[in-house]
Formats: sequence, structure tokens, C-alpha cells
Amino acid sequence: ESSENEFMIFSAYTAKAWYAFCLRDIDSALSAICKAEKYCYSMHGMVHFHIFYALAGQIYAAAARRYDHESDYYISKAQIYLDLLENLATQCPDNYLHKLYILKAEIAYFNEEHLAALKYFEKSIRQALNGDFIHDAALAAEQAALYCMDNNISVAARGFLMTALEQYKRWGASVKVFTLSRDYSQILLPFEYSVFTPNLSKTLESKTTPFIRQNAMETNVSNDDPIDYLSAIRVSHLISQELDPQRLLATIIELISINAGADRGVLFQVHGDELKAAASFPKFDHYKLNSSFDTLACMSIVNYVKRLRKPVIVDDAVSDVQYFGDTYVKHHKVRSVLCAPFVYQSRLLGVIYLENNQSSHVFNSERLAFLQLVAKQSAISFENAKYYDAVLSAEEAMQEQKSLLESILNSISEGVVVIDEKKKVIHYNHMAQSLLGIDSSDLQINEWPEHYGLYNMDKKTYFPVDEFPALRALSGDTFSNVKMHVRNNLNQGGRDLLVSGCPLTSIDGNFRRGGVISLRDMSEFNRNLEQIQHLATHDELTNLPNRNLFYDRIAQAVLMAGQYNNVGAVLFLDLDNFKEVNDSLGHSVGDILLQEITKRLENHIKECDTVARLGGDEFGMLLDKLDSFSDASKVAQRIIDNIAQPIIIDGQLIQTSVSIGVTVFPVDGINTEQLLKNADLAMYSAKSQGRNTFCFFADHMNDKVLLKKKLGQELREALELDQFEMYYQPQVNPVTHSLIGFESLIRWPAHPENNAEQFISIAEEIGIIHVIGEWILRQVCLQIQLWAQTELNVPIAVNISALQFRQSSFIPMVRSIIQQTGVSPALLEFELTESAVFHFKDGLSKMQQLKEMGVHISLDDFGTGYSSLSHLKRLPVQKIKIDRSFIHDVDINEDSCNITHAIITLGHCLELSVVAEGVENLDQLQLLRGLQCDIIQGHYFSKPLSAAQALDWYHRFKAEAQRVLS
Repeated sequence: ESSENEFMIFSAYTAKAWYAFCLRDIDSALSAICKAEKYCYSMHGMVHFHIFYALAGQIYAAAARRYDHESDYYISKAQIYLDLLENLATQCPDNYLHKLYILKAEIAYFNEEHLAALKYFEKSIRQALNGDFIHDAALAAEQAALYCMDNNISVAARGFLMTALEQYKRWGASVKVFTLSRDYSQILLPFEYSVFTPNLSKTLESKTTPFIRQNAMETNVSNDDPIDYLSAIRVSHLISQELDPQRLLATIIELISINAGADRGVLFQVHGDELKAAASFPKFDHYKLNSSFDTLACMSIVNYVKRLRKPVIVDDAVSDVQYFGDTYVKHHKVRSVLCAPFVYQSRLLGVIYLENNQSSHVFNSERLAFLQLVAKQSAISFENAKYYDAVLSAEEAMQEQKSLLESILNSISEGVVVIDEKKKVIHYNHMAQSLLGIDSSDLQINEWPEHYGLYNMDKKTYFPVDEFPALRALSGDTFSNVKMHVRNNLNQGGRDLLVSGCPLTSIDGNFRRGGVISLRDMSEFNRNLEQIQHLATHDELTNLPNRNLFYDRIAQAVLMAGQYNNVGAVLFLDLDNFKEVNDSLGHSVGDILLQEITKRLENHIKECDTVARLGGDEFGMLLDKLDSFSDASKVAQRIIDNIAQPIIIDGQLIQTSVSIGVTVFPVDGINTEQLLKNADLAMYSAKSQGRNTFCFFADHMNDKVLLKKKLGQELREALELDQFEMYYQPQVNPVTHSLIGFESLIRWPAHPENNAEQFISIAEEIGIIHVIGEWILRQVCLQIQLWAQTELNVPIAVNISALQFRQSSFIPMVRSIIQQTGVSPALLEFELTESAVFHFKDGLSKMQQLKEMGVHISLDDFGTGYSSLSHLKRLPVQKIKIDRSFIHDVDINEDSCNITHAIITLGHCLELSVVAEGVENLDQLQLLRGLQCDIIQGHYFSKPLSAAQALDWYHRFKAEAQRVLS
């Protein structure tokens, strides 16, 4: 210091710190490193300074474990040097990575992260040895051994101490070798014999298991030299240093093979009742080890040793008559073999197999004694390694469980604080930290009034100390929803909390291990309660009152109307064609449309009125305190006009309408359910009148509802009783008078008063159209198959409901029926309306799938919709059918004739066949033939016929056609 040479001073104190740390004198090491640290600023860029990082970090980490009262300061200092080492190790891993690992291990040691500490100790030792940093490897191994001894992991401690001794010897640190050997002599004893004496060979001879020698041809090779017991000790030392079970087995067979004079060896491990090749010398790849054992060793010898648990020596196997038939011996020309059991405490762990293919008589009793001695110690090492591995696995599982628990605690919306039996906070989750306004986990309970700021709900007086939640939990009390206020420097705004707690006990419940406290933010709780109450009474999408609240409002309005002689109205609103918007443009557009409709509806109500969403596209409106019933009709008309205005969503122009049913109270009733039912009936009446209108409730509407309900029930019964029947109407080529095909039409003979259009509409409303549609398709396919057995082999067209076409199960259903009936798809034709195709986003995809199946498609009622010609040319259709509304007066109405001509021309331009349906007379036929219409369907040729009638008609028609042509 008197020289004022800062480099020399820094180096001297660093060397002193190093020396003291090596001798485990932490006090002196800490004093020296603190003095050296004062001169750090002038050492930047020098190698000495970089080495100083690791040394200072290790000393501060050791000091953190030694001095509890200053542990936070020292461990923070160690963390600083760890961060500096991180940068160095990234830039120059060969020189600094092992130092980084040892410091990480020390910090993990302090944090009681056992698995991480062990892993970093092992990594540090291996990395140091790979770089030949002997002194660092020795220190790391010693630190690891001390750590293991502190945590009662004696197996690992012995291995690490062996490594430390080995490296200290290489370093020349004889004092460390002496002190470690002296201080830990009991741990370091590798054999069950505590002292090696000159008479050891006799002792070993008496301990050697009798073996079986199988003599063969004598050779001149002599192996009578006594066993080298120092080599045995050395081999056992090397084996005991390995702690990984799999690497240990490889080390065992390698060292035994080399020292026993074998040029090939295999260690078989017992698995149940079988042997499995676990390691070999020379090392085989994984595939060969797991291949047939007959390629690894002479299995007759191995199995013999496994069964008798006695060693075997074969002097010259290839010349021994016992092995003339052994393919392995013959193929490998095996000479000397030594095979012995691998045993631990009378339990067979495996079999050790050695061979020498160069000479006979290689193995003798001395080599066997060597093998048995090393194998016995190796078995102990193997069991210890398995135990160590199990400890690591258990520790890893505990760490994973701890990490999982912390993740779970941090994911919940309540604060959680865990305290131990010493009244120290050992964990709090993120929410607890936020609620309490704290940033460290080492606060004692008796510090809470100062740091946590717990107050009564008056927010002025401190919460009583003897009622602290932590103290109550530690005393064994279980409590919930205690109210308190928290305010401190980090959380000055303050929070009202609901606090619950309970004790933590041992598994048997007899010993309290601490307590757990849960914290709920009352403001958040109150907000959640309000939100829950709001969600219970309001629609989430539109924020309108829902059906429950609407019912309540109606009941209140009816009650007040009775008391004050007021009148009011209930409106039931249903958007027209909303389902088509949802299906064609998607539910997200449908949701935006509902929100826009909500805004428009709210423009037509007074403060005392209510608009509610009842579900789907249905809305309700309560008009209270009306001057007269005519006010309800004025409001309804304004709503209809307003809703009819186009809406632009995502660049799409959407035009919709609304049908409204109106009922008034108290004239139509005073019961909430009855009023809504009346409004619903009136709404359906409005829809039946063409939609986009409103209708007041009238008594006769109940009759219509009952009739519709009765018809729906009869439809279900008709399906069960098989009352439906399929009829077929011919389709004819007007030029050649040849039959092109049939259109299938469903009939209900039991109820002829109900035409197909009526009951199909009801079937769609009550949700059974898909069942009827599947029945129709199956009947048509079966009919095609029946007619195919005769000469009648023409396609049959099937009308497909738009609702059925949109179902996700439609395509699988079609494919299944075709497979089950065996019908040719080419004889099937599906008639789809424009609404089914153009107002359904997956329509084109489904049509493409039908085409790939071989099913033909025609576009029905063409000309009545708003088809886009650009879309039409992309559709995989083969025909278009002109709607009968143009055909019934085509011969007398010039507009109908011109439209029909235009459709035919358009169809031919698109290379489509054109069908005219509803042709009743010869004039219509001749006109359509002149317009070059391809196919004619109607009563002119035939009305719809039953299957038997259709077959008879076909025979007559064919005969008539032949007569005309002849």
C-alpha cells in the first residue's frame, strides 16, 4: 500500500482473498476482497479484473450464507458479479463459462434451489476439466461436496470429494489433499475394508467366490502375476466419481475390460427376469446394443452365470467341444472368456462378460479376483448413483411442482400471502404484491403496521395488531371476508380488502407449519357484482334489457296502468331475412347489424319506454303511458321506415326489414305472458301478410296458431307412420319427344288438403325439414335403382330445401345415402333455389363437392331472385329452370315471352340447358319450342304421377313417340 501502485495492491489483496477462500477462511477472504474492490476502477480491461469477478462473486455468496443479518446485501453483490460474468462467458466461453457456472451454483445454493445448484456444480466441474482449469475444477468439486454434505446427499458428496482430491493432487495442493482426507475420511473410504494391509491378498482370496474353469487347449501364455491391488483401488476411485447411472455402467465395463486384459466386454443389466445389454467395450451404438444379444456375446455362458450366480472362466472357447455349435464363438473366434455376476447385497444386478480373441488362457483367478473386487465396489457405486439420480429426479419434480404452484397462484385474481411458522412471509403472488403495495418478500409480521399500512374501514385508525390475519392464521384460526383498508407509500390511494385465512398444517394435521392469507379487492368485487347483476338483466351484445328484465318492466307498467287508468302497448319485432345475412356474410356482420338496429330502435322510445332483445333477431318494445292506441301504430310505422334504410357494414350494403306485432293493455290482457304471446301472434300475422309491416293482435290469430301447431304434430306423426309418398313429373325434349327425366315431388295422401308448399314451410319452421329431406332423397335413390332394373333409366331431380342445404351434415348425408343405395350419382339431380346458393357463404363450396361426387345441379325458380351474372357463370350447374310465373302466360303476355326468351338465350350463352316448368297447353309448347327451350315440364305432357303410374305413362309415351316418328 505504501508503494501506491494500485495494480500491485489490487493483485495482493485478490491473491490474499483467493488463498483465504481456498482454505475456507471466509472472514479473511471477505475482508481482502472488499479491500481489493476499492481499486477495481483502475483494473478494467485486465485479465486480473475478469478473474476477480468470479472470485468476488463466490466470496460474497459464501458470506451471504454465513451472515444472515447481511445476507441480502451480500447476495445482491454476488448477483452483480454474476451479471458481469454473463457478458464475459458469452464473449469468451472457453475461459469464463465454468466460472459462471460455479457462481450460479453458489447463488442457487443460497436460494435453496437444490436441483439448479447440483446441475451448475456438475457443469462447472466438467467445463473446467475440459479446459484444463485444474484449480477451478478442484474448488468447484469441493464446494459441491460441501453443499451435498449440508443437504445430507452423502452419495454425491463422496463423488465430488473424490474429484476434488484428484484435482488438488494434480494442482500440487498437498495441504488441501491432507486436510480434506483428514476431515472427511469416513466419507472417502471406498471399500468395505477400512485398512489395506500386506495380507490383503489372502483376505481377498478367502472372500473370492468359487468359480468354474472350463479347460481347453493349453497355450504358452502365462498370466500368473499377482493382481495389482493399487490398480483395483485406482479403478474403484475412478468409478466412484461418476454419478450418472448410464455413464457409470459404461465406465465400469471400460475400466474392468482394460485392466482385466479383455479386448471386448459387455455389461448386461437385469430387467425383471430378462437381461438387457446396458454398456459395452468398445462402445457399441444404441442400435447394436438393442439388437439380438447373440451378436454381442456368447449367451450360453452369460445365461449360465445368470442362473447359477457363479463366475465362469473359459480358457479357449473356439477349441472347446462345448462351443462347437455356438455361432457367436465360431463367428468371432472367441478365445478367452471371463464372465461373472454383478451383485449388490445378494441381489443380482447383472452379468459382466469379458473376452479376448487374441490369446487363450488370458483370464485366471487373479484376474477374477480383480474383477470381483472392482465389481463389488462398482455395484455399490451403481446403487449410490441410482439413489443420487432419484434424489435429483425428486428434486426436479419438486421444483416443477413449485413452479407450477407459483404459476397457478400468479394466475388467479386474488392475492395470496404464505407465511411460515416463524412468522416470516415466504411467498406472495403478483396480485398480493399489487394489493398490498410491497416489493420484497422478507417482511416480518410485526413490521406490517409500518410497511403494509393496515387500517380499519374508517381509514384512520390502525387495524388491531392482535386481530392481524397472519397472527390469526398462525394461531389456528380459520376466517373469511374480514374487511380492512390498506394504505402505504407504494399504494397511497389505498384499497378496501376482503381478507380470508387459515392455518397450514402437516399432513396428519398435528403440526402447524404456517398460514395462508387470501386478499380480494373490494372495489373489484363490487364492480364484478354490479357486472354480474347487469349481465343477469341485460343482453351482452346490444346492452339492451334481456327477456327477464323486459318481463319485469311489463309487469310494472301493467300494474301502474291499472292504478292510474293508463294505456300501453307491447311490440314484438322480428327482423326479416336476418338468417340469410348471418349465413352469407358471417356472424360478425350479423352482430354489427343487430347493434345498428338497436341504435335505431332506441331513437323511437320515450324515457319511460323499454327496448329489449329477446333473443336472436327478436326484439321487444314496451310503450308506456300512451295517449291513445293509435300512438302505437305510429311508432311501429316509424320503426319500419327507419329499419328499411340501408346499412353499410364492412363495405357491404345491407337492406333489411322488420315485421312487428302489437298488443295493447289493458284491452288485450294484463298478464305479462299473455301480452307477449299476443304480440308474437300478431308478428307472425304480419309476416304472413308479406313482411315489412305491422299487425295488431286479434282474437282469431289464436285459431291460426292452433291450426299450425296441429299441422306440425301431424307432420311428425306422418314421418313415423310413413304417410308420405313420392310422385314424379316427366321432363320431355320438345323437339325429339324423348323423355329426359323426372322431377320428384312429395305428396301427403292422408291430407290432400295440405299441399306440399304449405307443409314443407311448416316443416322448416318446426325444424324437421332435414328429416323429410333425407327421407325424400333415400326414396328417390331407391326408385332409381328399381327403375334401372327395367328399361326406364333416366335421372330424377330432387328439390333441396335451402335450410337443409345449409346444414353442415348435408354433404355427409348425401354421400352416405348414395353409398348405401348404390345409386349412380349421374342419375341424381339437385334443384337449388337462388336464395340457397347466393345467400350462403359456403354454398359454392358445397355445390363443388356435389359436382365432384357426380351429382348434377340445376338452378330452380330462375328469374325471381337477384342473381349476379358474375356469380352465375362460376356456379357448377348444368341447368336453369324458368319460374312458372313467367310460363303460365308466356303465350299471351309479351313481357313474359320476352323475359323467357332472354333467360333461354342467357342459358345457352353459358352452355346451360334450360327447363320450362308449368307448360299447360299446345300454344305454350310450340312457343317454347320456337324459342329453343331444351326441356319441357308440365301438365301438357303429364301431371305428377306415382311410381307405378309413371312407369305406365312411360310405356304409353314411348309407344306414341315411335308411332309419330314412324
